Amino acid sequence: MSKPAAHPIYIAEKALQALDSLATARGDVKVRVKYALLALSVLMLEEIQDSEVRLLLDDVMSKGTSVQNEVHGSIAASVDEMSADEAYDLAEKIYQLYHVASAKK
Repeated sequence: MSKPAAHPIYIAEKALQALDSLATARGDVKVRVKYALLALSVLMLEEIQDSEVRLLLDDVMSKGTSVQNEVHGSIAASVDEMSADEAYDLAEKIYQLYHVASAKK
């Protein structure tokens, strides 16, 4: 049995939450990227029908969960190992994801 597709408005809302975290959360870029990834982590790739949005989300989440850590979680561990420049690059990808997802709703 296949899962129902995530509604494009829901995807855009989660992308907006991520963007809001990047813009308004307290802390350096790595802290803000962690919050943004947490907002996106509720989205399931298999539930996203739009291939462009799915590819962008996969890229973002792959980079944001590349380090496995059972104690601190993969998002925290992955972002902690990033340089500030890598975190800025990921923030730009999240910004791009928001614009693509919001255009599809």
